[in-house]
Amino acid sequence: MPSKVSLSQCYYAGDAYPDISYEGGQLVWYLSAILKHLNLTWRLPHTILRDDLNSYLELEWKFQLGWASEIKRMQQRLAALGIVDNPTPKLPYSEDTVTEYVANYKALLRKQSAWYKLKSFAFAWKEHSPDVHLHDWQSLSWDSVLLRFEMIKNLHEQTMMIPNGSFVMGSAEPTKKWKTRFSNETGFDDERPKHHVRLTRSIAVMIYPFTQSLYQFVMRQNASTFKGGDRPVENVSWFDAVHCANALSRLCGYSPAYQINGLRVHLDNDALGWRLPTEAEWEYCALAGTDTLYSGGNVLRDFAWFKANSQSSTQPVGQKKPNAFGLHGMNGNVWEWCWDWFEQYPSAPQIDPTGPIEGSKRVKRGGGWHNSERSLRCRMRGSEAPQFLQSYIGFRLVRTLPTMSN
Repeated sequence: MPSKVSLSQCYYAGDAYPDISYEGGQLVWYLSAILKHLNLTWRLPHTILRDDLNSYLELEWKFQLGWASEIKRMQQRLAALGIVDNPTPKLPYSEDTVTEYVANYKALLRKQSAWYKLKSFAFAWKEHSPDVHLHDWQSLSWDSVLLRFEMIKNLHEQTMMIPNGSFVMGSAEPTKKWKTRFSNETGFDDERPKHHVRLTRSIAVMIYPFTQSLYQFVMRQNASTFKGGDRPVENVSWFDAVHCANALSRLCGYSPAYQINGLRVHLDNDALGWRLPTEAEWEYCALAGTDTLYSGGNVLRDFAWFKANSQSSTQPVGQKKPNAFGLHGMNGNVWEWCWDWFEQYPSAPQIDPTGPIEGSKRVKRGGGWHNSERSLRCRMRGSEAPQFLQSYIGFRLVRTLPTMSN
């Protein structure tokens, strides 16, 4: 079985701080990733780390974020005066570098007339605003920062590393006997033809569908019909899912995988942030190296909530058996959005397929609490308009893992 992903596997700190405990090291890795995402960094002196890691991190965190915000404000005021030759202090910010910067800033202001100074106050904040993500982190109390860390740490412990590999995607061609009707073995026409797929990158996959408690934590809202923190979030559109993925990436310190401009969404294939799985990745994870009808085996009740046992609602995640990859609920409970636009499969072998570049419907996979057995097969395909939402559609997220060099 693939291994669970921890923070220590996601953030590399090297051997620079051998005296940091495992728990403290994870906090250092997490906050370092956030600072890097905000184009910041910090100092990590050995002596203070050994004495009181938590107090040092709190002071240094507030110092770096506070000065980043203040320097941004000063640069915006100078920009309003037409002064652009004012480089940012070298990172990490220190007492010496910020003192020198403030002195230069005041000297530049003294050279301006009173009229230009008033003009800078009048227009600087109208034309410019602080980086929203920097402001968000700066406004948090240290206890809130630590709470975010605990949530992200728990999230990574509920994430499985799935190695790259190859598989045969899709259903078999029907025999003459099945030409006119559906069968579990041959499926529907849109599941054909069978074709070879090679996935070249390992991914981290959420063990469970995205839960309501996690969605509330990330998005500060929850429109699910069947309320419950440990139930999968539903009533979410495809657009809701990609916005949530970007928000979670920023919380984790990863570069977001999506560039979103209204209804236009571009996937950055090189980004390491959270994203929806491609349809090929989803089927690969659901089959988990097997060729069974359902994700985990051929006895559906052991692995899924569906029409016969769901009591007409979603159920808490993790109550059924996992598949061979350790993933729960790949079938049933809620359909899961995928990245791809829906279209007929190609017949040629594919490498890291991401679907067509445009379309009218996005792929959903896995079946929901209201479906019968045939809709929960691993190779079953569904699709909806990306604005569509309903109480039987949710999602789970994945991340492309960085390639480790020797």
